[in-house]
Amino acid sequence: MAYGTTDELLRRLNITGPTAAQVDQAQMCLDAAASEINWDLDYQGDVPPPVPTLLPIVNYGRARELWNLGYATFGAAILASDLLAYAGNDSWMRWHRMLDPLRVHEGIA
Repeated sequence: MAYGTTDELLRRLNITGPTAAQVDQAQMCLDAAASEINWDLDYQGDVPPPVPTLLPIVNYGRARELWNLGYATFGAAILASDLLAYAGNDSWMRWHRMLDPLRVHEGIA
């Protein structure tokens, strides 16, 4: 389902000698990112070969974000005197915009 491999994602995360749990988590993140890609492109299954080179880039980038969701919160921290406020953001939007060329030119979606 994913447009990448766990080995490559773990390499990009700088994880050497991953545990079985980390490999499983990496696959889960890749699959979730691929599902988001397919949903965004309104594609009912995986993209048939040849896979556009943009898909693995988005898949690894989004999978990395999903991996990090377990350890940090996305958004912007706003500091004001003794108050720390948090303003969230739509972390998918930039990946949605990266997929625009496929919607416009490739005719996938």
